[in-house]
Amino acid sequence: MIKTRNVKFRDAKSREMFNERKVICFDKDGVLVDISELTYFNRRNAFEHIGREFPYDSETIYKLGGISARYNSGMQQILAIMAFERWHEGHSYTNAKVKDTLRKLILSPDASSTLDMIVSKYQTNEDTEKAKVAYAWHGKKMLTIEEASMYIKPIKGSRDAIFNIKELMKGNVAIITNTPSIEIVTRDLLLAGFSRNDINSLRIITNAKKPSPERVKETLENFKTNPTEAAYVGDSVIDSRTARNSGVLSVLVLSGMGTKEALSRSNPDVIAKNIKDLSEALRR
Repeated sequence: MIKTRNVKFRDAKSREMFNERKVICFDKDGVLVDISELTYFNRRNAFEHIGREFPYDSETIYKLGGISARYNSGMQQILAIMAFERWHEGHSYTNAKVKDTLRKLILSPDASSTLDMIVSKYQTNEDTEKAKVAYAWHGKKMLTIEEASMYIKPIKGSRDAIFNIKELMKGNVAIITNTPSIEIVTRDLLLAGFSRNDINSLRIITNAKKPSPERVKETLENFKTNPTEAAYVGDSVIDSRTARNSGVLSVLVLSGMGTKEALSRSNPDVIAKNIKDLSEALRR
């Protein structure tokens, strides 16, 4: 691994390839926009909807979605929390609060394998049915309720960074996101400090269904660029898989849901602290 300031390249070839990109595509959440509080808000309300307490903090819940591709799913997160609570009830001799134990687990190097084991042993049919109810409500409300705007924050420097990169790429940048509509993307970017003119000047592709490579490949065709000349920047294992499936350079940032351990295990070509550091690395 070759490191330059807050950017790590897998090897010298990865660094060279990164600097030679002609098109760079970006995820929205975790790269340009901080939705950690929004994610927490929706999970908490889903649990409260089925009459369950939710004593956890926003960082724990957000990072849960980043420990592996499996827990990137809202339904799987709900099931995992339910199974974890059953496991914790049977291990009350630890004298630790459930919120503290879950936080410690999520931030540990073996978070994914440990949680997989807990889910396999402690998930019940009753919890599955309750999770379906919670997720159905969660799916209807997530990213559409008015209160969501209170929980969306900018990632410092992201607006300037993407436009610096756009200049270096001669305009060849795009945002490719699983967010279902351009209206939601517009709202999120406005709340993250982008102007309407900024947003209108960017190529934005929604409902990407990652890790499917379809939207990335369509975007590269529109730019008349080969996958070997492009990169995809994201914040999760799902984004790493999207890049691999698309045949483009895999670039991950630590400003979103992905934990450092999980992102490193996905073996990306580049890992950076945030998009601002990527922009500075390109300029050098």
